[in-house]
Formats: sequence, structure tokens, C-alpha cells
Amino acid sequence: MQPPRRKAAGALTGVMSVRIAHCAVALALLRGCAHRTRIVSRPAEANVFIDGRFVGKTPCIWSVPATQLRDDTRVRLELPGYFPVSTELQTEYRVGRIIGGVFTVGLVPLFKWPHTYQDTHFFDLQRMNMDDRLAEIRRMREQGRLTDQEYEKLRIEVLGIP
Repeated sequence: MQPPRRKAAGALTGVMSVRIAHCAVALALLRGCAHRTRIVSRPAEANVFIDGRFVGKTPCIWSVPATQLRDDTRVRLELPGYFPVSTELQTEYRVGRIIGGVFTVGLVPLFKWPHTYQDTHFFDLQRMNMDDRLAEIRRMREQGRLTDQEYEKLRIEVLGIP
């Protein structure tokens, strides 16, 4: 007859293996809980605003929790001397993830949702001419984004006055 202690140890091992399995599943689910996209511009170093909030300069990677993925996420790029670009981040359905979900009886979509952002969003910024640039800095001063001193400094720079 085996001592009861062994049965308890075996039961404890079984409970621990279930807890370890639960932790592994939870970690795997958390790993796939973000959607990312790379935002690139030519020229680089443009300011990137997502839904009106500054998030960095190009090139940058922007990430959002899976629960906050939307088809109408606004992106705006600004670079002095170039026209600003404003649009929505494009989303797409990844066919491979859908097929993986079918063949794994729904397990793949738990880790990687089929609906996500495109991998890369590329923006080719267009240079402003002198009149457009002057109008831009005038508008910035009127909006209070530039002081009168900053405005005069930029105006002289745009006009090329030494």
C-alpha cells in the first residue's frame, strides 16, 4: 500500500500543471492583443498625429490594443515646408489568419485577429512653394501656434532675406 503522501503529491502536480497551462494560454492571448502599423514618409522626420495626438516622428511604429482597432483611425503628418497629409489608417483582412482559424478550429484568431492594420503606411509629402509656405506660417501665427517673433524669423527664412 502506498503512503497517502504520494497521492497528495500527484494531485498537487496535476493542479500545478493545470495552473501552468492556464498561465501559458493567458500569456499567448496577451501576445496577440495588439495591432501595429509602420508609418513612413518621404522625407522622414515628419510629425505623426493619430486622432489628433502626437505619437512620434516618421518612421515610427504605432500600436493599439486589439479592442481599440477601428476603421476610422485618423492620421496626420506635418513637416515644415511640406503640405500636411491627413487620412485614415487602412485596415485589411489577412486571409492566412482566416484559413489558419478554419484549420485550427478557431485557435489562430484567438492569437492573431484576421482584421488588422496594413503592415506599412507610406506617405510621399509634397513640398510647398514660397507663397504656400508664407500662407502656412501666417495661419500658424493666427492660430497661436507661433509667436510674432517666431513668425518673423520663419518669414525671413522663407523669403531668403539674409
